[in-house]
Amino acid sequence: RIIMIIHSCTHYLDRIKYVAHLRTLKVNFISNLIQRIVKLIRGLLTLSYTLELSEQQIQKRIDSLGIFPVKNKRRLLTVIASDPKIALSNTDDRLGIELDLKVQIRPIISITGHVMMQAAVDYDATSGEFRLDDPRVSDLQIKGLPGEYANVVREILEAIAVGVLSGITIYQFQSDDKYQRMAKRLLKKVAVEDDRLKIKVGLL
Repeated sequence: RIIMIIHSCTHYLDRIKYVAHLRTLKVNFISNLIQRIVKLIRGLLTLSYTLELSEQQIQKRIDSLGIFPVKNKRRLLTVIASDPKIALSNTDDRLGIELDLKVQIRPIISITGHVMMQAAVDYDATSGEFRLDDPRVSDLQIKGLPGEYANVVREILEAIAVGVLSGITIYQFQSDDKYQRMAKRLLKKVAVEDDRLKIKVGLL
């Protein structure tokens, strides 16, 4: 009988050890699962990236290209656009570019003015480049311009907008930045907020 009691106790202890082992496995499984979920969430968060560009940063980029002044001639009319100034407005998600103008009408008329152009920001996920797209003339101010030349001047400026501004790269993701490299595949939103151009890319 003593032997039977010892055998029963041993069996009972083995059962306790087995149950404890199962509980340990369950705890380890749950712990590993939680760690993987946390790692996945962190990975997804790195796939969301908001790029913020100030007027000064975009201005520096445009200036570095050295594309202005731009001259365009049409018959007796010459239009010179120069000194681009970046303008970000919180009421519009397009990027504004103000240019000084000089209009020469041969042989003796020479007048100055300003033009405001606005462009959207297009994104190339393959190269990670942000480019100006669909530039348009939004406002034209030239005092003293004879009415018969107004349409021609606007046509010239529209041509300058498309031919010069369209496709300009204002920023490119850095290939050596792992967060930018991971996030650059998907454009989520382009908006002007707090006088900055904010571009959100990524999954979230």
